[in-house]
Amino acid sequence: MKQISIINRLYLSILFFFVAILTGINNHYLYSYIGYETLEEQHVLLNLVQNQFNSCLSNEFDGELCVDLMVSSLSDTKLTSELEISKDGKRLFSNRLDIFTERSEIHSTNIISYQQHEIKLSLFKRPTPPIVTGVIQSMTFSLPELIQRLIDEDWEGAKTFFFTVAWPRSRPAFWLAVFSLFLFRVAWLREQVLKRLLNIREEEVSTARNVLKELNNKLGELGLAKEINEEELLKAQRNIKKLRLSLKNTHHIDQHDINHLELELEKESQFALELIQENEDLSEELKRIQKATVKKDRQIQKDEETLANSSSTEKIRVKNKIYEALIKNPVIINHHNAIKVYQGKHHSKTFVQQVARALDKNTFLREQITAVYSIRYNRKLRGKMVVMMDEHSKNYVANIYDYCDEGFGAQLDLGTPKVWEACLKAKCIINLSDLFKKYELKIQENVDTLVEY
Repeated sequence: MKQISIINRLYLSILFFFVAILTGINNHYLYSYIGYETLEEQHVLLNLVQNQFNSCLSNEFDGELCVDLMVSSLSDTKLTSELEISKDGKRLFSNRLDIFTERSEIHSTNIISYQQHEIKLSLFKRPTPPIVTGVIQSMTFSLPELIQRLIDEDWEGAKTFFFTVAWPRSRPAFWLAVFSLFLFRVAWLREQVLKRLLNIREEEVSTARNVLKELNNKLGELGLAKEINEEELLKAQRNIKKLRLSLKNTHHIDQHDINHLELELEKESQFALELIQENEDLSEELKRIQKATVKKDRQIQKDEETLANSSSTEKIRVKNKIYEALIKNPVIINHHNAIKVYQGKHHSKTFVQQVARALDKNTFLREQITAVYSIRYNRKLRGKMVVMMDEHSKNYVANIYDYCDEGFGAQLDLGTPKVWEACLKAKCIINLSDLFKKYELKIQENVDTLVEY
């Protein structure tokens, strides 16, 4: 449960940072556009005031009157920007407020000259908050400001602020969060479906392997039966030859014995014909099973290729981590020579050869093992791969004790004096080879103690 909780927290954290980054990007471009529009708006307003003032002077109005009209008109107009008007350095009008000082300012200025005077018009606006502040406001629906509105004003004021300011500001972040959550959910469902399909395919491959094993067993039984029939046929042919030879020498025996010999000859001939027919039937059955075996073997190979191509990202990630640990670590020495096989004098020669072939199939695994030895079986360690120190070579080895009733054992020379490296190699062997997936990994710290790893 603790692991599930950690995973959920990590998932929510990733989702939060993902939405925050997208919200920051959205706010950046949004406020950049607002700043551009504000600047254009200020330029248009200043040009309009300039033209109206010039028109006033062209109608031979007094300059001071034109200034008064301009100031009165601008002060009564609701502008999106703050305005400041000064004449010859003396301020005539200003509605600037010392708020939002942390925001970046957009400033436009125009100077109108008439007679010996200069009228300076300045427009100010702070539409762009700091990126972090903007993201927090967008993702929290401006909650601190909303609470402040409830304190300073009434419910209606807070409601108006929410629908006119807070919600439009937070709407992109809200839909980004919903969409991101949907995408994460779809990705999770896709992974689950792929895992389920992968498990189904693995079950199909396992079933096909069992069928192939049964076919091979039946093929062996039929081959043995055919060999027995062929021996019986040879024996029957020898008996027929012997009986025919006896019939040629009938002048030494009476008619009763001749009849008996003819009857025996007939029986042996009939038995030989039955054996010939049975051998033909067995040959046909063998051909049929061999075809079925080849077909099933091709199906398994195809399924295994499909299974390999559809491996989950987790499996690939585990393999890559093992690769990083075992290949890219300069301390670890890889063995590029062929694995040496020492069958010994024990009855597990076949098992040793099977282990060596399984390792040799994978180039990656072949580089981690120096040799494979035959060892005596230990029934107490059945189904386990035990990592331990070899007292002679001073390297760690992995002793494998198989599951079968006969009791076979094999020893892998891991070629390293470091326990952590030996454990990594043992885990690599268990994860990357189908032959060893069923084995349980143990670490033998001393002669009497086994520790689960």
